[in-house]
Amino acid sequence: MCGRFTTFLFMILLFTFQVSYALSIEEKSTNHVFDQLLKIENTTLSEDIIESYKTDFLKTISSYQSKQVKRGQNTKALKHLFYKTHRQYLKSYVPYQSFAKLLTDGTYGCLTATALYALLLEELGYEYEIIETNYHIFLVGEVSGQRFLIESTDPINGFLDSDKEIDERLNEVTAKGATPSTEDRYRFSFNINRSISLEEMVGLQYYNMASQAYNNGNYIQAVADLDRAHQYYQSERINEFLLLVIDRIALDRNLLIELNLNKQRFQILATL
Repeated sequence: MCGRFTTFLFMILLFTFQVSYALSIEEKSTNHVFDQLLKIENTTLSEDIIESYKTDFLKTISSYQSKQVKRGQNTKALKHLFYKTHRQYLKSYVPYQSFAKLLTDGTYGCLTATALYALLLEELGYEYEIIETNYHIFLVGEVSGQRFLIESTDPINGFLDSDKEIDERLNEVTAKGATPSTEDRYRFSFNINRSISLEEMVGLQYYNMASQAYNNGNYIQAVADLDRAHQYYQSERINEFLLLVIDRIALDRNLLIELNLNKQRFQILATL
C-alpha cells in the first residue's frame, strides 16, 4: 500500500501520527505536534499559512462532530468518515509527501494519510491504535464492541469492520510489513510490529525526510533529520539508518570533516 521506490531508499515511508484537536486546538498540547508536522518541510511555512490549515481542519472536525451527535459512535459512521475524508483530502498518492502538502493539494504518502485519520479519530473520541511494521503502517480499533481497520492508502477497500476480513488483512499486512518489496533494497535486521504514539509519528516523518535526503546524496542533512527524529522517537529503525549514513559519510574525507564540525548539533551521535 505504501508504494514502490526506484532509488535506494533503504526504508519505506511509514506513516501515521495522531494529534488531538478540539474546537480549541491552541489550548491542547497536541497543537505542538500539529505545528511540528506542518513544519517538516524543505521550505518554512508562515504562521498565517499554518493557522489557515488549522482553521480549515477545525471546520472539518466540527462538521463530523455535528454528524456524530445524530449518528453516534459506530462502524457505520466510521465507514462514512473514511470514504468522505478520502474524497475530500486524499487526491494523489506520491511517496515522501509532507502533511502540509496533503492539506494544500491532496498529495499524500502513507504516513501523512494515516496521520490525517488518526487526528480525526483522536478528536472524535474513538479508541484506536497506530500499528507500525517494518514496511507498512495502519490503524486498528474498536467501537461498540466491533473491530475496525483502516488502511489510508486504499481508497476502495481501506475500511474494514468484518472480523474475518480484518483477520485476513492483518495476516496480509503482517507478512507484507516484514518483507521489503523487490524495489526495497534494504532489509532490516529486526522486525517491528507495535503500537506507536502521536509524538512518535513526528519522529517517523523526520525519518522520511532523512530517507529522502539520503537518496539525494545529502548525507549531512540526513544525519540532521535523524537527529530530529530521535528526539521524538527512540527507534531501532532510526539507529540502524544512522549507521548506514555514517558508513557512507566515512567514505568521503570532506563529509567527515563537515560532520565533525557539526557534531555538537547532533545529539543522536552520542548513541553510536
